[in-house]
Amino acid sequence: MNFTTEHAIIAVLLSVILAFIVGAYLKRRYHPADAPAAHIFLDLETLGIRYDAPILVIAAYAVDSLGNKIARNCWRIDPANAKLYGEPDPATVQWWSEQSEYAQELAFKQGPRLDLPEALAGLEAFIKPLAEKYGDECFVWGNAPTFDCAILRYAYEVVGREVPWEFWQERDVRTVAWFGKWAGHDAKKLTEFSGEPHVALDDARHQARYTIEILNELGGR
Repeated sequence: MNFTTEHAIIAVLLSVILAFIVGAYLKRRYHPADAPAAHIFLDLETLGIRYDAPILVIAAYAVDSLGNKIARNCWRIDPANAKLYGEPDPATVQWWSEQSEYAQELAFKQGPRLDLPEALAGLEAFIKPLAEKYGDECFVWGNAPTFDCAILRYAYEVVGREVPWEFWQERDVRTVAWFGKWAGHDAKKLTEFSGEPHVALDDARHQARYTIEILNELGGR
């Protein structure tokens, strides 16, 4: 092998290595997690699992794409008022009787309590400034396509208010958790729960933590 051929091979190898380094740098530099975004995780405590379930508690926990908290809030509905807008499910009522005393207290008793239209107006006021600030990068997360977002959509319709997000902004926690497990990163299982299960705000925060971790892990962050 002569001198010219050796240098040509070295030049090609150096070009490949340089391209790899630059590509890795750009991937990190322009990773989606670097773009300003708001992920609003919603969690409901209800008296059923259908779209028309009475809503007892609405929790919203908003984070950026790295999981840093932006805002949070919680609205508790008077159970008697909640039943005016939905149909309780006996199996769910029984399930609640088997939960911790603290979870039951927050779901049914601890105040102040709002009528459902007031609570939905509160959630709207929570989402609106985030949607205005982040635009197309504002996402609304529910845990399963047929639960949180679907129940809230029905509730807004029943009380005669506009849903404060667009259909294309909806994202599903359960699907991301499954995909993380399928890809070998079961963050839902590995993330320690902070707080009390079936307390809406604690559940929303927990879902935010493992969902954002999975997204960044799979995205090569």
